[in-house]
Amino acid sequence: VLDGFETCRKIHETFPALPVVALTAYAGAAHRQRALESGFAAYMTKPVELNELVGVVSEVLAKAKE
Repeated sequence: VLDGFETCRKIHETFPALPVVALTAYAGAAHRQRALESGFAAYMTKPVELNELVGVVSEVLAKAKE
């Protein structure tokens, strides 16, 4: 069983340009930093509003196109 960090690394091994957003219950600077260092394009904590999620995904996709 892979955790989210390992899953992100595996995704990037196969699809290096695919942005991945972390959606987690773990809040805090250390968790955020670890997620971003693991390759996540963005970090969000639950609960999340749908509009916020859509906004973050839109931003991440726009950056990926640059």
